[in-house]
Amino acid sequence: MRYSGMFAVVMFLSFSVIADITPEERCDNQGKVAMEASKMRLSGSDQDSTTTTLIEMYDQPGTGMTAKNVRGLVMVSYMAKMKPENMRDYAIDQCKKDILK
Repeated sequence: MRYSGMFAVVMFLSFSVIADITPEERCDNQGKVAMEASKMRLSGSDQDSTTTTLIEMYDQPGTGMTAKNVRGLVMVSYMAKMKPENMRDYAIDQCKKDILK
């Protein structure tokens, strides 16, 4: 049940800003954000400070990421409680499924 809710959040927030990057690059960026959020969760950082830090890092022109994308990925990372590598793979897989729609 928890994963179906996370899937819905990722799908809802995966619509990114039109940028000059390929869908694969956008998926890689989402994987990086999810992995960083998972690492920060494991290091003891709270969700709000993680969100703020990652928005500053990834809500830049040309990344294909918005503050909503970052916020959603951080929320999913904190809910899933996966290892960073698994979280990255999960986020990339979900992004690629969204592209194939």
